[in-house]
Amino acid sequence: MARIYELSSLRPVMPSKKSSAVRHFSKDDIASVADLYRRVFMPQRREPHLLLQASLEQYFYEIFFAGPWFAGPWQDEYLKSLVCVDAQDRITGFVAVVPRRMLFKERPILMANSFHFMADPDRPALAGVQLMKALLAGPQDLTFTDHGGDLGRKVWDGLGGMTALAQSFNWVRWLRPATYANQMAQARGAKVALAARAVRPVCAAADWLLPRVWPRWSDISVLDWRESELDAATLSKAHEQFAAPYALRPDGEIKTLHWLLQRAGRFPQLGRLQKVALRDVSGKLVGSFVYYLNTQGTSRVLHLAAQPDAFESVLQHLFRHATQRGALALSGRLDPRWMRAMTNQHCRFDGAGGWTMVHAHDPEILQAINRGEAWLSRLEGEGCLLYQE
Repeated sequence: MARIYELSSLRPVMPSKKSSAVRHFSKDDIASVADLYRRVFMPQRREPHLLLQASLEQYFYEIFFAGPWFAGPWQDEYLKSLVCVDAQDRITGFVAVVPRRMLFKERPILMANSFHFMADPDRPALAGVQLMKALLAGPQDLTFTDHGGDLGRKVWDGLGGMTALAQSFNWVRWLRPATYANQMAQARGAKVALAARAVRPVCAAADWLLPRVWPRWSDISVLDWRESELDAATLSKAHEQFAAPYALRPDGEIKTLHWLLQRAGRFPQLGRLQKVALRDVSGKLVGSFVYYLNTQGTSRVLHLAAQPDAFESVLQHLFRHATQRGALALSGRLDPRWMRAMTNQHCRFDGAGGWTMVHAHDPEILQAINRGEAWLSRLEGEGCLLYQE
């Protein structure tokens, strides 16, 4: 029988016949959690669910029982996803937990990346609060979650968590602003879409004209840098080299980075994954970036790194790389350290996507995040871990 845990310490206790409880997610729970996911996140789906159910079950197995963090030295009995169950052991809630090794002031710590927070629509409040309490009571040094809503943020902050305000913002750079606006207008309804399609050539002409009448818009320095495909070993080196000044940073474990890059490449609906390492004439690594090339909307940047004195040049190289391949706009998680450089390169900032929330028992970790001394890219978040059909 699966064990039930107290919320305060996650010690095994006897299940109550009158109340719900929280326990670890097991392989036997996959079918029930997949069904709960479908009911919570896909309520509009009315067709037979056999194929969708099978796809979801495969997803939950791959991420939570076959990922690199659940084998060898990664395996941790008490850092797993959680389910809330009623007196009959029926699942009423779920929160995904994936462990990530981090370094805090060169000291190894364990981070719980949490996502897919869901509760039975008939009993959301009870299951939701119990799951969040159990999550934050875990043995990890840091709990991190992306894209929280306003209600979740209130509960999170009430339980001792913190909203990482700066990391809740995205930077956005329009590469072809007129065409981008035209694409967005086409999703506004039939009449607006018809008008937008009619003026599409005008928008293309405006984008061609913009850098010619305002050269600073695309003032890109041409440097003699060599591009190559970014692999896990080079990405690990980028973490080690460029994240060193940060108090909190990933440990750059190659096996995990290889798995993340492979999984990121499995989502063609987000665009073609671009993985680029930049080296100078001497062969020294000066920067790297990973993004989804989307020629019909916003291209998501998962990773952007550079040596400090070359950041703006690496950013410009990213813009040029994406522009040459037909991208309309780029967006990534804001790193507060580079806000001035991004402003210089005509980036704007928004809070689309929700709140980034953190929790730690050591206040120094939270202070480092507040000061902008934390490396928390979208590769450290849920970006490569979500379910995609």
